[in-house]
Amino acid sequence: MKPKKSLVIILISAVLWGGAVIGGYVFAFRGREILIKTEAWGQFGDFIGGMLNPGFSFLALMALLITVYQNQKELEETRKEVKKSAEALKQQALHFERKEKTDEIVRLIENLQVDINSILEHELTLAVNGKNKKTIKESINQILSGRSAEEVSFLPHAKTPLPERPYYIYIQLSGRLVELSEYLMEYAATTKSEKLPKYFALRYYPSIKKLHQYEYIDGTILKYFEGLLHEERRWL
Repeated sequence: MKPKKSLVIILISAVLWGGAVIGGYVFAFRGREILIKTEAWGQFGDFIGGMLNPGFSFLALMALLITVYQNQKELEETRKEVKKSAEALKQQALHFERKEKTDEIVRLIENLQVDINSILEHELTLAVNGKNKKTIKESINQILSGRSAEEVSFLPHAKTPLPERPYYIYIQLSGRLVELSEYLMEYAATTKSEKLPKYFALRYYPSIKKLHQYEYIDGTILKYFEGLLHEERRWL
């Protein structure tokens, strides 16, 4: 039973009890001289006090217990709401923290992407001596993707000598790709999503594979990108 309903019942019981006692007294002594005698009022007061006080005390105790129970219940509900609010605030704070961290990682990845693309677009020049002297230009992207007509001449460990073989370009590119893999791992751990890492794996896997072949990139990095590609790797 609800506390408010219980209190109403107690109040009604108190009224009925008081009415019954007074009514019973009047009914018992109606038509007698005692009702109009002054000293009878003292007796009436003693009777009313003796009959009503125990009943009212009991009802008051019951009302007090119900009120205490209701207050405890409301306090418990308040505690639950406070706990829920605190948990919601905690989750909100964690959400904003994750979002801020994710935004920072994405910003760093975008900066790395610009650097990597700039390196891949860089062109190497090679003067070929033969019947007809010519100058060959190939971009790093063409060389590492296997689309270069003079791939052997431009690769880092190629036998054909170059006046200034640009090893530093391959080293720089390898460093950027390794750094990219670290940020992609952190991004996946934070967001529980592999969409962005998979995008970069599809884009840079051929270059990573070629650089690993010439020992510029560690095998663990290659395996990480291969793991992202799964079935797509067989088409690369």
